Formats: sequence, C-alpha cells, structure tokens
Amino acid sequence: MKKQLTALVLCICMVLSVLPFSSTQAAAEETSSVGTSNISIGDYIRLGNYNGQPILWRCVDVDEMGPLMLSDQVLATMAYDAKTSENSATRSHSRNLKRGTYGSNQWRDSNMRSWLNSKAEAGKVEWLCGNPPKSGFVGENPYDQAAGFLNGFKEDEIAAIKTVTQRSIVSHPEYNAGMIEGQGADLPYDTNIEAAANGFDQAYYENVTDKVFLMDVKQINKVYQNNSQLGDSYHIAYKGGVRWPYWLRTPVTDCNHDMRYVETDGRIDRNAPYLGFYGVRPAFYLDTQYYQVTGGDGTADSPYRGAAVNKPEENFTVSGDGPTPGQEWDVSLDKSIQLYLGPNYSKSKKYESATIPIQVIQKTRSDNENMVVVICGEGYTKGEQQKFVAAAKRLWEGAMQYACGHDAHTAMLLGAMRVLAEQRDNLTGVIYFCFEEGEEDGRGILAMLNQLSAHGVDVCWGIHVYAGLESGKICVSAGPRMAGAAGVGIKVIGRGGHGSRPDMSVNPVFCAASILTNTATAWVNQITAGRTVTLGVTSIQGGEAPNVIPDTADILGSLRFFNDEEGEKAVRIFKNVAEHTAAMNNCQVQFDDRFCVLCAPVIHDEYYSNLISTALPEVLPENVTVSSCEPWYASESFSCYRRICPSVLAHLGINNPSYGSGAAHHNGFFDVDEGVLSTGVISTLKFVAMLQK
Repeated sequence: MKKQLTALVLCICMVLSVLPFSSTQAAAEETSSVGTSNISIGDYIRLGNYNGQPILWRCVDVDEMGPLMLSDQVLATMAYDAKTSENSATRSHSRNLKRGTYGSNQWRDSNMRSWLNSKAEAGKVEWLCGNPPKSGFVGENPYDQAAGFLNGFKEDEIAAIKTVTQRSIVSHPEYNAGMIEGQGADLPYDTNIEAAANGFDQAYYENVTDKVFLMDVKQINKVYQNNSQLGDSYHIAYKGGVRWPYWLRTPVTDCNHDMRYVETDGRIDRNAPYLGFYGVRPAFYLDTQYYQVTGGDGTADSPYRGAAVNKPEENFTVSGDGPTPGQEWDVSLDKSIQLYLGPNYSKSKKYESATIPIQVIQKTRSDNENMVVVICGEGYTKGEQQKFVAAAKRLWEGAMQYACGHDAHTAMLLGAMRVLAEQRDNLTGVIYFCFEEGEEDGRGILAMLNQLSAHGVDVCWGIHVYAGLESGKICVSAGPRMAGAAGVGIKVIGRGGHGSRPDMSVNPVFCAASILTNTATAWVNQITAGRTVTLGVTSIQGGEAPNVIPDTADILGSLRFFNDEEGEKAVRIFKNVAEHTAAMNNCQVQFDDRFCVLCAPVIHDEYYSNLISTALPEVLPENVTVSSCEPWYASESFSCYRRICPSVLAHLGINNPSYGSGAAHHNGFFDVDEGVLSTGVISTLKFVAMLQK
C-alpha cells in the first residue's frame, strides 16, 4: 500500500460581501381619499384609555401625513425629561453638563418620547436616555414606575395610529455633534404663536420616527390658523376645566436644555425640561387607510369610535441616538475632538470652537499603538455619517478577523505546491494541500477532517507565522505548543428586590462573586501542579441600578490549557463549584452552551518534531535557526487534525522591528515580515523530502 502524506498549512478563503445601504424612509403611506373624507378638521374620535378613562381626540389639521389628531384635554402633568441620574455617559445627557441639572431638550431620547410610544407595563418602560423620570430628578410627578402611555390601548387601536417620520428641531449640543440631516440655522425664539414657526423649515433638524408625539411649533401654529374651524383658541389647553400650560417637542435651539411650551394665554414660552408642572397633550396621525368607524357622529358628545382591524402587523419600537451600552465598537458622541479653529475659520462664531464627532474603529491594545478613528467632519449630515461609519466598521471588523497571517500561510503553501508539482514524478506517496475555509470560527474544519479521514493520512504538517518569535527563527519543538480553549458562561438566578431589604430577596450578585472566589480555591487544590490552566473572567454583570437587587447575574470568560484531560477537568471543577455555591445561596445556575471545551490544544508529535528539528538545519539559510519558544496561549483549529494522525504546526517568527512587524495578531497594526516566507516554503519542502527517505 502506498504511503500517504498530507501537507497542511492553515489558511483562510476570505469572501468580502458589501451590502447596499438603505436610507431611512418615512413610514407615511399615501392617505386614501375615502378615509380622509370621513375624518375632517374639527371631528372628534375616541381612541384608547388613560388612567381608566377613554381619551377624546380631535382632528386639528389634515396634511400629507393624514389627519393630525390632538388630545382634547391635557391628560397629565409630567416632566419632559429628567435630570441626569444613572446614565450621564451616553446619549443626549452626555453632550452638555447643564442637562445634568435641567434635563435634556432633545426629543429623540427624551423621557416623554419614551413614555408616549411605550405600551410596557408599570415600571417597565425603557427610558431611551438611560435616566428614568424618578423622584428627586423631576420637579414633581415622577413617572418612572408608570405604565407606558399606549398600555391603555388595544392592539387594533394602536394599529390605527400611523407610524410617521417627522422633522424634529435640534439645539446646539446636537448640531455641534453633527446630529443633523442637513445644514441650517437656529430656530428664532418668538413668544408670539403667529411667528413661532418662522424659520422652521430652515432650522437644524433630525428625522425621528414615532407613533405618538408632542406637537411642534409648526403644527401648533396650524392649530392656531384653524381656530375658525375648531372654535376660538383651541390651541389653548384645559385640564379639569382650568387653562393649563403644556409641552411642545421643539427645543429652544440656542440653549442647551430649555424646552418650548404653550402658555395659558396662548404664548409660546420656555422652561427647564425636568419641571413636572407642565401638561402633556399628545398627538398622532390617524391611519385612515385602515381605520374603520364603527359608531358615533364625530361630535364631542358622540365621537367617532373605531379601530384598524385588518392592518398588517407591524413591530415598531422607538430608538435613541446613542450607542448601545456595552457595545464594543461604538463610542458615544460625547467622545469628540474639541478643536479651537479661530475666528478666521468661519464668519459664524459657533464654528470657532467646533466639536468634531468621532467613531472609534480600533481601540488601542498597548501604549505604543495608535487608535484608528473615523472623523465625520462638517458638510456631512447625520444620516451620511452613520452610513459611512457603519461601512467603515463593517469592513474593518472583517479585515481584523483575518489579521493573523492567513495570507502569509496561503502564499507559503502555494509556493511549496508549485515546486512539488514540478517534481511530482520524483515523489512517492500522496500529498494533500489543504486550504481550510472559515478557520477563525471553525466552520471548515469538520468538512476537512471528513475528507482526509476518507482518504487516510499518516501525518499533518503546517506553519503558523508568530509575532511572539523573532524573524529568522522557526520553532518545531515537541509537545504542547498552542492552548486549548473552553468557554465560560454562567447565569446565576436569584430573586430581585429593593436594595434596602436584601433579606426579602435572593441576591445573585453575591452568589456570582462567591462562585469566583470559591473557584480560585478549588483551582489551587484540584488542578494538577505543573499543568497550566488559566481562567480569564472578563465580565460579571448583574443589575444596573444602585438600589435594586437584580433577578440574575452573568459570568463570562474563557479557560486555556495545554493538556486535554486537565482542560476537561477544569470545566467540571468550575461547573461543580458554581452549582454547589448557588445551592448555598438559594440560587440556581444555568450554563451557556459554550461552557465546554471548544478547541483542543495543539500538541506536536514527538517523533516528527524531533525528525524535522534535526533535518531543517541542513537546508535553512545561515541567518535562520531552529529555536524553541514558550507555548502560545492562543487557540488554533489545527489541533483537530490530531484526531486522525500525528501533526506538527511550526511557528515561524515574524517579529522584526526594523521592518515594522511584530504587533499582536488580530490587530490593525499586525504585519508580516515577508522576508521570512521563503523560510516557510523551504521548511515545507524539507518536511516532504524527509519523508521520502
């Protein structure tokens, strides 16, 4: 039977997929003429409930979006937005310090918008700015534990509310950060309702999508203009028969925090968003394409009743403008470059000290590395910035996945293939050249093993470039060379409660901390001395508030090891400690599916390692030496080939400061000293020649 030989070098077949961008489109559909004729300016409808009472709405205008419905009365008195409490590091609160004292005047992530568009149960509204409107942070009437406004609506009533994208005016902190859809100017502040909307179409703005919203100055100006059809002074609101001031959603643009509101005499005034005295008079656009009237005659005494019964289901949720907490790549827009550009930069003084928003594409990993950023400068709208940054991040993340030397591995194997193909008539045995797909995430290894097992192989050889070894050195030492890996994922389940009464809850955070300390003790006593197993706990997360005990806490991390049995044992120890510690604390634990050995260690076969170690000096250039190096704690799917045959994965040094190589793998500054690639080709050829004897 012929002797069969497999020559193997790990590499990657990389496919770059560029997806077309889709711009945000307004959700408004063309209103049917039939539906519009049914609902006219001045008509009343009844839709939804608030605090157990039906809500009366009135059509105050009809525009390209359809009938604009405004609540007939002030429904509640609430703060527009709370002072900064729990989350000053992200979203609009981070863009100006005064918002910590007065609240934010940006509509997009305001408490008011969060509440109006939520159908959550009491205490479960998601506050987009991260700062709930709780006692001590609003002037009065906290509503952090209230149910969402839409909680009192049936699903077919919510369906009757059209999802629309509208222009929302922004103030200095937003347009200085580039959060605008186009160039513009400040919206002049005028208390006269007749002039309050002057300059609206030229003002800085962003597009925001909602179901329920507050009126802006342009919409309330239309109400004022339609008073002849609505009755005298319908823009003035009442609460319980008493005139009441109510919030608008338009900020005072030359101020960092003030909001506009309609005063009891009809003037447009201003005040701080955290004040809870002002009224809430919601508005929405009626979806007349689907809304069906089932009763009433459209008067105040007998309003239309109906719903959108046959409307296709939609899954609308409001979203803010800042980064998701904990998301690795995003940096909130407060992480900006403050530049003093001087008076000669622009005639407008607001550009003398400009804030240029940045997005971090690669974070530093050591003091001698640089940060890679995308700078979104003046002249680009927020939408254009978001598209560009998203494209840059996607391409960079894809590139960094392969910044490990796969191109070098491919080049060396192709070079060896060319030489061996020319010499095929002089060779004995069968050589398989393997290019593994999806090596980084292990997608291709099983298919490769199945093919090789079917053919039968005697030995596998591979080369991996290594930044931890100097150029001019190659390591083929026997024994463990790269670590095996196991994932760690534990959810500790307790019972939440208030922080003042831990005796009435089961705190999973204490339990999670005990699991870690107990594991350290078990490690010392149970891991075999001399067999290294490292435990990297990278995240322990439980709860977000300082006075609330959470229901769960999560532990994440990984294990690295160089002995198969010890790796399996380490996983068992950790799980055993977690289960028993949880029982001691009246908790339970759930293990993630990846809490197991994911990758075995790379262990060189002693026979073939010694053989090639002796043979290589015969062919290597004088400036290249066979050397030893410390085991590498990274993991590699090459370890799987050990299941079917002996294997050796040589480490080829590429650390050459004079060339500029030596940065860590999977790093934007990673580079390969291409001068060593010929050493890899020669070493592969020598391994083949050695087995011909």
